[in-house]
Amino acid sequence: MADVLALFSLAALLAAAWLFTRLLRPDTRTGALLIVPLLFAAFIVGLGYLLSLAHVLGQLVWWATGSLALLVVLLVPMWLIPAWRAVCFRPLSLPHDIEARIRAAGTRGFDLRLLIVTGCGVALVALLTFIRVLSFEPATVDAMTYHLSRMAQYLQHNSLAPFGAGYWAQELHPKVATILHLYAYLVSEKMANLTQLVQFIAYGAAMLSLYGIARLLGAARRNSVFAALVFGLLIIVIMEAATAQNDLILAAFLSISLFLLLCYRTYSRPLYLVCAALAFSLAAGVKGTVLTALPSLFIVTAAVLLPPLPVRARRDLTIGLGALLLFLLVMTLPSGYLENWQRFGHPLGTLAVRQRHSFTGASPARMLTGGGLNLLRYGCEFLSPDGLPPIAPVLALDRALLLPGHLLQQAGVPLESSIGTRWPFRFQLKDTTIASENTSYWGLLGILLVWPAVFLLLFNRRQSIIMRAFAAAALVFFVVQAFVSPFDLFRGRYFIIGAIFAVPAVAVWPLVPRTLLGRGYLGLAVMLGCLSALSAAVLSHGTSFIPVRFGKVTIPSTFTLDRSSQLVRQYPEMFLLLFEAIVPKDAVVAVDVARPLPEFPFFGEGLTRRIISIVRYTDGRHPIPPEADFLICDEESPYFKNGGDPLLLNHPNLGTILLQSLR
Repeated sequence: MADVLALFSLAALLAAAWLFTRLLRPDTRTGALLIVPLLFAAFIVGLGYLLSLAHVLGQLVWWATGSLALLVVLLVPMWLIPAWRAVCFRPLSLPHDIEARIRAAGTRGFDLRLLIVTGCGVALVALLTFIRVLSFEPATVDAMTYHLSRMAQYLQHNSLAPFGAGYWAQELHPKVATILHLYAYLVSEKMANLTQLVQFIAYGAAMLSLYGIARLLGAARRNSVFAALVFGLLIIVIMEAATAQNDLILAAFLSISLFLLLCYRTYSRPLYLVCAALAFSLAAGVKGTVLTALPSLFIVTAAVLLPPLPVRARRDLTIGLGALLLFLLVMTLPSGYLENWQRFGHPLGTLAVRQRHSFTGASPARMLTGGGLNLLRYGCEFLSPDGLPPIAPVLALDRALLLPGHLLQQAGVPLESSIGTRWPFRFQLKDTTIASENTSYWGLLGILLVWPAVFLLLFNRRQSIIMRAFAAAALVFFVVQAFVSPFDLFRGRYFIIGAIFAVPAVAVWPLVPRTLLGRGYLGLAVMLGCLSALSAAVLSHGTSFIPVRFGKVTIPSTFTLDRSSQLVRQYPEMFLLLFEAIVPKDAVVAVDVARPLPEFPFFGEGLTRRIISIVRYTDGRHPIPPEADFLICDEESPYFKNGGDPLLLNHPNLGTILLQSLR
C-alpha cells in the first residue's frame, strides 16, 4: 500500500507542476525545465507546512491526499476555462532543428572535441554519483548529526515543531531542505540513501540554470554548455551531489532565481519576476547562508534592472516585489525564522550561535584584521588539487601550490594564528588531497579556468555590464565570506554559491583559442579537471568504490560494508554493531551527550527506535524520562560513572561514549 501511495503522491505533484508550468507558457525550453522542479519543490514545502500544522507530517496517506487535492485545485479551473485547457493540453513543441544546428556549427572543430571530453567527464561523474546515491547510505557528519536526525524526529513527532534537541543546528536551522529530505524518505519507502537524491537533482538543476544564464548573457550555445559542464566538474559540487545536506539545494534555487531574473530582462514578462521571487524565498528557507549572497545578488539585480527596461517596468517590479514579500511570508518565515524570533528574539537564533559563526559583537578592528587574514587563508584553501588521489606527485603539486602561503607566513603574516578564526588554519591539515564534502573547494578547474576567467572578464570593457556584474559578484561573495565570519575549515561548500556567479565567466572564453599554446592550456585544464572529478567521484573521505591504501590511510570498498558500517564510515571508531545487537528495534533511548552526536544511526532502519535528548540546547539537562530503556552518555554526564558498554573510545571530538541499560 505504501508504494502505491508514494507513486500516487509523486505523480500528482509532478502533474500539477507540469500543468502549471504549461499554463505559465515559459518562452524557452530551459525555462520550462527549471520551473517544473521549482514548482514541484514549492508544492512539497507548502504541503509539509500544512501537514505539520495538522500533526500528520509523517503519514504518507496524508501526503497522497494533499497531492491529489492540489492537482484537483489546478485541474478544475483548467477544465472549466477553455482557453486554459487549450494552453495546458496543447501538443508538446519538441526541437526539430538539432541536425541543422550541428551541421551549421561544424563537427570537427577543437571546440567540439573539447565539449565531447568535458561532456563525457560530467556524464561519467553523474553516473558514478548516481550509483553512490542508490548504493551507499548517507554518512556525512552533518547528515548524521542534524539533517537526517531532525528529519527522523519530525517524522516521529508528525510535526516540524521544536522537539527538544541537544544540538543547536537541529533547533535553529531553516527547514525547507529537511522537508524535501523527509518527502524523499517517505516516498522511497523509508530508504535513507534516497534522501541524497534531492541534492543530486539540485546538481542537474544548477547546471541547467547556468547554461540558461550564460545563454541569456549572450554567450554562444557551445560556450554556455561548456560553462555549465565546468560547474559540474568542480570538486565540492560533486561531493555535495551525493549527500543528504543542503548547500547544493541552496545553490540550485539561487541559480534558478538568477536565470529567471535574466528571463525578465529578455522577455519583459512579470511572470519571471514572480517565479524568481519564489525561487529566492525557497533558497532563504534552506539556510541562513543566503544572507551572505545578498551583496552579490544586489550587484547582479542592479545590472539586470538598468535601463533600457520595458515601458511597464514599474508595474512589473511592483508585482515582483509583492510576490517576493508574499513568498517570504508563506515559504521563508515558516521555515524557522519566525519560530527563532519568537523563541530567541532573533530570526537566526541565539546570540551564542551568531557570535560563534559570525563576527557579531566583534570590534571593527577585529573584523578588519580577521577578514584580511581570512582572504589569504581562503585563497590558500582554493590553491589545492582537490580530488586527485594523494600520491607523491599530487602531494608535491599541493605543496608547490601552497608555497605562496608559506612565504607569507615566513614574512610575518600570521595565517596560522587564531585571529579571526573559528577553527585555526593549519598548513599541515592540507597534506591530503582526498575529496571531502567539508574541506574541498573547486579543485584544479577553479585555479586554471574559473578564477582566471573571472578576472579577465571583470577588466574586459568590451563585455556587457551584466556579464561583468557576475564577475564582480563572484569576487564580492569571496570577500564577504572572509569578513562576515571567522575562518572555518568546513567553508568550502559555501563557495558553491560563489561558483554560481563565477562560472558564467567561463562562457566568455573562446573555445577555440587563437594560438596553439592557448589550445594546449585549455585542453590541459579540462583534462586535469575531468581526472580530478572522476577521482573524487570514485574516492572521497570515507567512501571508495574500490579498496585503497595511501600511507596510513586505508579505505575499504563501500560496496563491501553492511548498512550499519556504511552509516558510520566517517565514524569508523563507533561500535554501532554492538548497539544494534544490544538495543531492541523498538526501544526508547535517552541521550546525554554535550557535543554533536551522530544520532541518526541509532534510530535504526525504518526509524523504529525513539531518541530523546535529555541535554537540551535551550534549557540544559533534564531527568531521564521514565519510558527510556537505554541511555547514551559521555564523560560530562553525571551518569557516566555508572559505566556501560563503550560505543566510542577516546574519540578526538566526542571522547568516550557509553551505552547503559536502564531496565
